[in-house]
Amino acid sequence: MIEICKKEYKQFFVSPRGYVIVAIYFFISSLYFCTVNLSNVLVELSYDFAFQSNWLLMFLLPMLTMRLLAEEKKTKTDQLLLTSPVSVNDIVYGKFFGALIVYLICISCNALFFAIVSTHSAVFLWREFVCRMLGMILLGSAIISIDMFISALTESQLLAAFVAMGVNILMLITRSYVATITSPVLQFLAGLLSVFGRFYDTFAMGVFNIPNAVYYVSFTVFFLFITAQIIEKRRWG
Repeated sequence: MIEICKKEYKQFFVSPRGYVIVAIYFFISSLYFCTVNLSNVLVELSYDFAFQSNWLLMFLLPMLTMRLLAEEKKTKTDQLLLTSPVSVNDIVYGKFFGALIVYLICISCNALFFAIVSTHSAVFLWREFVCRMLGMILLGSAIISIDMFISALTESQLLAAFVAMGVNILMLITRSYVATITSPVLQFLAGLLSVFGRFYDTFAMGVFNIPNAVYYVSFTVFFLFITAQIIEKRRWG
């Protein structure tokens, strides 16, 4: 798994793809930070985290995951992995952690933002910042896992990216409709897809919520599991 993770991580930066994704994330996040925080002398970073989770994760993470499985399926290089002495779980988790490392590089810009606003504040909001960063990691992990699952279903990188964006948008707008659903069954199902809502309601506010943390871990593991089942079926199919 570690070797596959290293391979995937390096693969992101062999081509311009990884640099472009990180550059876009840093540029848009910095522009928003300058516009909202520096211009208004605002030391509260909750708006920055909400903006990043709202827009950057929703559109950039599909760009990060679209090639993980779709490209190998199209070029048939997946057969090399499937016939190698490596378990399917090692393949899936290796690719997942490779993408997660790139994502962690992206959100590391928030540490710089926190250092800047801390110089203008008499109170160091360490707990809130750490909580929001943990929330971003959990949220990003969940989105990467479901976007990887989508990538495993097709050979087209573009199709994988657009479908993943559509699913991410659906999960985002689900938050607005969960409270309005009257059917207990539908409300439960909508709650399972409320990936963004759980972040906004707790972590984005600087509150660490254990049930939501468990939800994110379970969500991630579930989609990595069914992704592994798809690849396993391809191995023996």
